[in-house]
Amino acid sequence: MNKNLKKPKIVFFDRDGVVNIDYRYVHKKEDFVWNDGIMDIMLYLSKLDYKFILITNQSGIGRGYYSQNDFDILTKWMKDELKKKEIYFLDIMFCPHKPEDNCLCRKPKPYMITQSIEKWDIDTKKSFFIGDNNSDMIAGKLAKIQSIYLNNESKFDNIEADYYISSLKQIKDIIIK
Repeated sequence: MNKNLKKPKIVFFDRDGVVNIDYRYVHKKEDFVWNDGIMDIMLYLSKLDYKFILITNQSGIGRGYYSQNDFDILTKWMKDELKKKEIYFLDIMFCPHKPEDNCLCRKPKPYMITQSIEKWDIDTKKSFFIGDNNSDMIAGKLAKIQSIYLNNESKFDNIEADYYISSLKQIKDIIIK
């Protein structure tokens, strides 16, 4: 890589519970509801030169609740909706396995994040992971990425994160440049 090029700053997003409301195993656009403020915060972060990567466990595929094709169709729709606002994901990483499969990629293992760091030569010191589960926070910590825990009910017990928020709007208080 050219040493004169700046490494990208990334905000890693969990999907269910952060990008959209988590109604458990969301796999159809009819069931997909954007989380309040997600597009505004992504536009704000874009202006600060952040790029976005989605990191999501999708065990519904491994459990047979929906197919990878269903996930792909919903993901394309989601990307198309974001594109209308000029918001783009640099990458989308997902784990289709069930927890009991003990795979390498399922959060809280950091594999999807570390693969992204390697693939995109990311500036880890200026990057963040926004998630709504302890597994997200653990994955971020293991990958040496600052973690932001989102809980709309302000329940932060037994969660180790760098930052705690109850609304996506609070990200503007954390990520300022």
